[in-house]
Amino acid sequence: MSRVRHLPMRTCVLCGDKNPKQEMLRIVRTDINSVAIDEHGSMNGRGCYVCLDATGFDPGKINDKIRRALKLRMEVPADFIEQLIARFNSG
Repeated sequence: MSRVRHLPMRTCVLCGDKNPKQEMLRIVRTDINSVAIDEHGSMNGRGCYVCLDATGFDPGKINDKIRRALKLRMEVPADFIEQLIARFNSG
C-alpha cells in the first residue's frame, strides 16, 4: 500500500485561492526593505505567495495586497509590479 504524500498548500495574497506551493510564486521582503521574487523558495525574509493565474488585478490592488502581506512601510516599486504582471502574462 503506497502512502499519499503531503503537499504543502499556500494561499495567494491576490485572489485567496489555495494551491500547492510548487505552483505558486514567492515574493520576499528583503532586509533592505525592498521586495524580490524568490525563484527557489529559499531566500530569507518575510514572504507571501502569488498564483500565476492572477491576471485580472490592477497594479494598485497588487501594490496594496503585497504591501499588507509583507508589512511594508513603503510602496512596492512600480518596476517590480510591472515585472510581476509580465510574469503573469507569460505563464
